[in-house]
Amino acid sequence: MKNKKLIISILLMTIASISRAYDFEGTYYGESGIDKLEITKNSVHGYGKCSPRSCDWGNSTKINYYSDRNMLVAEFKPIGDSKQKLYSTIIITPTAQKDTISVSAVSYWKSESQITIDAKNVMTTQEYLTK
Repeated sequence: MKNKKLIISILLMTIASISRAYDFEGTYYGESGIDKLEITKNSVHGYGKCSPRSCDWGNSTKINYYSDRNMLVAEFKPIGDSKQKLYSTIIITPTAQKDTISVSAVSYWKSESQITIDAKNVMTTQEYLTK
């Protein structure tokens, strides 16, 4: 009986450690569409590739955790001028590799000439960033 309680306790501790919320906090670096993400408890600050150089996406305007805090979604304010704006949303998930996150980005551009017809240029990317 004592061994059974010990085994159950070990199993419960193992399950609890697996299902805990992932700690996304830190600075992660990428080599493709996203240069850098600075993640704190309450915000995500992004730096991404823009033509012809990198641009500061700023702090996320909205941040949501999903799936027991193991998925993070951040929306950024539009960047650009009135003639063309870039809107970006990223989805961050942990990976099996230590200090590595998977980031999927959905970005779309909307130019002044397209506003009336609501046409959008959409780009989706997926990459891994490391601390």
